[in-house]
Amino acid sequence: MGIFRNFSEFRAAVGTEIGTSEWVEITQDRVNRFADATCDVQWIHVDQDRAKNELPGGKTITHGLLSLGLAPMFIRSRPADRLRGRADRSFITAEVCKQALLAGYLTSHQGAQVTGGA
Repeated sequence: MGIFRNFSEFRAAVGTEIGTSEWVEITQDRVNRFADATCDVQWIHVDQDRAKNELPGGKTITHGLLSLGLAPMFIRSRPADRLRGRADRSFITAEVCKQALLAGYLTSHQGAQVTGGA
């Protein structure tokens, strides 16, 4: 779907696919910085040696909140970037391991016109 020229076009697109965002690489460095920022340094996220020996797949697992926290970037990466979006119905359907590529799949569920916004 391209850029909506007006609110009526967006409203007509409710329930349809807006598209998939650009891909984002999830590196161990990004995971470690998120762990430091949130004080969530559980070994499954940051200890590569232990993960190699103890986790299925042998890789650390990205924080679910890190994946969810990328939603604003996913929304802004679409051509309809003038729209404000929120991630109020978000699902993490699988573990994200380091060196993975992650993208958001965007659909429109409802539209409400707001006046006087910034």
